[in-house]
Amino acid sequence: MISEGWVADHHSSRRIRLPNLSPPLRIGLLMLGMIFIAVTMAPWLTPFDPIEQDLSNRFAPPSRIHPFGTDNFGRDMFARVLYGGRVDLQIAFVATVLSLLTGSAVGLVAGYFGGWLDSVLMAVLNLVMAFPVFVLVIGILAMLGPGLINMYIAILAISWVAYARLIRGEVLVVKNLDYVEAARAIGARNSRIITRHILPNVATAAVVYAASDAVLNIIFAGTLGYLGLGIQPPNPEWGAMVAEARVFLPTHPNLTLLPAAAIVITGVAISLIGDGLAELLRK
Repeated sequence: MISEGWVADHHSSRRIRLPNLSPPLRIGLLMLGMIFIAVTMAPWLTPFDPIEQDLSNRFAPPSRIHPFGTDNFGRDMFARVLYGGRVDLQIAFVATVLSLLTGSAVGLVAGYFGGWLDSVLMAVLNLVMAFPVFVLVIGILAMLGPGLINMYIAILAISWVAYARLIRGEVLVVKNLDYVEAARAIGARNSRIITRHILPNVATAAVVYAASDAVLNIIFAGTLGYLGLGIQPPNPEWGAMVAEARVFLPTHPNLTLLPAAAIVITGVAISLIGDGLAELLRK
């Protein structure tokens, strides 16, 4: 028979193992989770096609059928906000992961091996950082043309440098610690030292920074959409929707404020997650 004391100790140990999430992290995860579920379930939440026009139903006010009303082409705004969120969240995740992986790899190699390789990689990094961020992104998209893939390329071209500089600085400190020197002394290969001993101890800073970078990438996507360099109409994207509806702001402010609010709420959610992760990983 299992004693009551054992059961109490067992439940107590389970409670101890549960992560102690801070309020910002809890709120951020809840907000982002709700946004993710909403945009993922868009086909089940609304029967309307986000690009299908109904000119006889232009500028319809919010109603049971159209909760957010319709735009100047009679398209359902609720559907467009949901489907537009798919694009922006995809950009935030994919562009951030690509930048994280690329920049971390460059920073690890430059910081660990040093020498001429470090000098060359840092020269490239400083060259990229010498250009204003938005000017460089706009210039790349002007050459490649608008579109989702080209947007990834443009964002990656400027975002990886922050990760590279951050990881390089961490590696320069960690690579001279005793446990790394001990691994070298027993003949461990460089690849094993980097992946098993250095990377786990320098990745925290990059992961925390990635949360704020994801917010920046959403702003990038919205800005590029607003400038006509991102996702092209009639496909929904929050920034492009704001740009398309700005002329109707005095008479139909919901057409602009709804996608703008979606950008702000998503950015706040990811920012809260970043703050919560930073607090959690400092413990």
